[in-house]
Amino acid sequence: MESVVAFLFLIKILLSLAFVFFGRMGLRNNKNYLGDTPDRVDFDPELRRKANKILIIWGLCAFVLSLPPFLWSFNVASSEESFSMVGLALLVAYSIITTSALLYPFERIKKIGNAINSH
Repeated sequence: MESVVAFLFLIKILLSLAFVFFGRMGLRNNKNYLGDTPDRVDFDPELRRKANKILIIWGLCAFVLSLPPFLWSFNVASSEESFSMVGLALLVAYSIITTSALLYPFERIKKIGNAINSH
């Protein structure tokens, strides 16, 4: 079970690095890597820059947040020990925080497009 937890946090680390990569590629190549975004964000270069910057910043935040639990769970998995119940509960709570950090940029980008469209 410890290796599964380490693998799940590794997936979060790879996703956060992909966010940084796709945010950077969006800045450079002007391609839409952001998924379902408002049309205004897709066509306005200034809003695209803001959206890509949000994606890069929150991708880095999610990377930093996901790294310690990955290292801890990998250390526990490699030492053939098991998580304590308190440690497992903390990992679940921390996983909710890191998942929120991964999902927040998309909601923020939608709000940027909607706020400008409503004016």
